[in-house]
Amino acid sequence: MTEAHARPELLDAVHRLVGAHGAGAEPLLDPSRSATAMETVGRAAAEAVRPLRPEVLLTSEDSANAVLAHIVSRELGVPAVPFYVEEGVIEIDAALVRGRRVVLLLAKGVQPLRLSTMHSFAGTHHAELAGIAEVIGSAGAASEAPVPYVAVVDQAELAARGAGAVGGARDDEPGR
Repeated sequence: MTEAHARPELLDAVHRLVGAHGAGAEPLLDPSRSATAMETVGRAAAEAVRPLRPEVLLTSEDSANAVLAHIVSRELGVPAVPFYVEEGVIEIDAALVRGRRVVLLLAKGVQPLRLSTMHSFAGTHHAELAGIAEVIGSAGAASEAPVPYVAVVDQAELAARGAGAVGGARDDEPGR
């Protein structure tokens, strides 16, 4: 499952967070570019994730994912639990996910190896991996996912609108 077409204001918010990036470069969210845009994206992600009925959100510990997970967890009223990758091993506080419905939430970058490891981890700890959500996703990821997949914004749609052409400056700076 992916969003059919993102609302223009959501695409604009993602553009502001991605900013300029070179041709062929992966668009990455930078929450320091705009707190307002990050709120817009986080709330849209929460609405996209809500049907998966998570009890816990799992997310990477980097800044973009931490900020995203904070907003989504606040909107849904569920905890966000970071995972860490150390020498190829994913570390999560198992007590926080045991026996619960979890959704893997990432700004971008669901990797097949990480996904299979998360799926295995969930099974080992009697948790249910209820779905995967990415802010910037793709139809290809949806077809490969072993559980329901949600893309808040499709990467192809973002590219078609010219991500990087919008938002060269940070819009939350004083005096703007």
